[in-house]
Amino acid sequence: MRAFALLLIAGAAFFDSVGFTTLAQDKQGDSAWKEIVGEVALSSDAYAVARHLSDRIGHRLAGSDNGRRAEEYVHAKLAQYGLANVHYEPFEFLGWSRGDLTVEVTAPTSRKLQAYALGNTPSGVVDAELVDIGFGTPGEFEKMGEQLAFWLIKVHDHEKR
Repeated sequence: MRAFALLLIAGAAFFDSVGFTTLAQDKQGDSAWKEIVGEVALSSDAYAVARHLSDRIGHRLAGSDNGRRAEEYVHAKLAQYGLANVHYEPFEFLGWSRGDLTVEVTAPTSRKLQAYALGNTPSGVVDAELVDIGFGTPGEFEKMGEQLAFWLIKVHDHEKR
């Protein structure tokens, strides 16, 4: 989250330094904008930064280790670009990180299922009936109605044929 805020601040500082507001308001604004975009695409390392954040660091959930690595990377980049007063601004937020999840069918035979927790899912132990509702389309959920209140739901993860 801080990395995104730092990028926004850097972007605002850059556009302010080149007089973007004035450029956008005059008749030459369109050509000036194209010139800026061309400079970013051809001469800057914007794509290298985006590639590093996406391919080397990966997901960047606020509060996660990857989020911290992304913040440090962008902080260093902004300082390298010569921006003044590059710093972190602390803020509070409700964080969540995906932990281990085990789903196991215990009857009629024992079998572990591949499963992933949705964001902000609380931890705990659940013992419930497993119901297969096909591909999890809105119509399939609607058809089951309130019967699904306390059941685990299996949704097929392959394309509908």
